[in-house]
Amino acid sequence: MTETPEIVLTDLSHVLDLPAEERRRTDIIERGASYLAKIGGRWYAGGFSMQWYGWCFDGWADVGYQLVTMGTLGDRGSWERLLRIEEGP
Repeated sequence: MTETPEIVLTDLSHVLDLPAEERRRTDIIERGASYLAKIGGRWYAGGFSMQWYGWCFDGWADVGYQLVTMGTLGDRGSWERLLRIEEGP
């Protein structure tokens, strides 16, 4: 019988409060990690990639969602929560 791994969610929502320039730093997001992001009232699962403008959450639609985008962007909504998904002990 296969055991289901324990999941640990690390709240990184404090990153969303950083000034835009700070959210472009490469050390605030872990490449290859999985994330849950609440954007515009809906939850999305995905990862981040570094683009010329900074981090892009690849789990949102076909184009991704920029971490430096705060507040409302057209009908895209806004960042509300950011959680990193990790396998527990």
